[in-house]
Amino acid sequence: HVMFGAETIEVSTFRAHGVQPMLTLGIWAFGRDSSVVLADDDSIVAAIEEEKLSRSPGTGGIPRLSVARCLEQANASIQDVQIATFPLRPGLSSLRETAFRFRQSFSGADPSSWIQSLGRSLRQAGQVRQIRSLYGGAGSFLFLDHHLCHAASAYYASPFERALVLTLDERGDMRSGSLYLGEGDELRLLKTLSFPN
Repeated sequence: HVMFGAETIEVSTFRAHGVQPMLTLGIWAFGRDSSVVLADDDSIVAAIEEEKLSRSPGTGGIPRLSVARCLEQANASIQDVQIATFPLRPGLSSLRETAFRFRQSFSGADPSSWIQSLGRSLRQAGQVRQIRSLYGGAGSFLFLDHHLCHAASAYYASPFERALVLTLDERGDMRSGSLYLGEGDELRLLKTLSFPN
């Protein structure tokens, strides 16, 4: 279903009239609490965490059940999705973390930490390949800056036309935080907080 003015319309109704709403699938699959959101041109169509369907708290990995449920709620298929988005840039994040852990090993830290981060990077690369295989029918795949996603979800849902937006996170894209200036429909990065801070 898609909200259109005050009424709810199934995606199939748009198709019947030759109109294709743009569907974007947001997927978090690279840590605990996997989740999915399906949005159309101007609203959230469906959203759910994987643990709500698997009944296993903190579920991580590819949220297959959540993808299926969101598409089912919209009466859509993966071929109807124009963009699949991910709030992480796995390649950049992996390079940053591996380099950080490798440097740490020379300063007396446990040398296995950089090997563990390399393992995590390889797992993420495997997940990306698996996601592309499972959901290759979707249009484009877009990997976004983790903190920009946090900032956007806070700023664009707010009533403010101008605001400073601070994000703080453990280590999304190997950053602990970011400071943005939101003006109108733009978010401009002012400063990042590196991990560790």
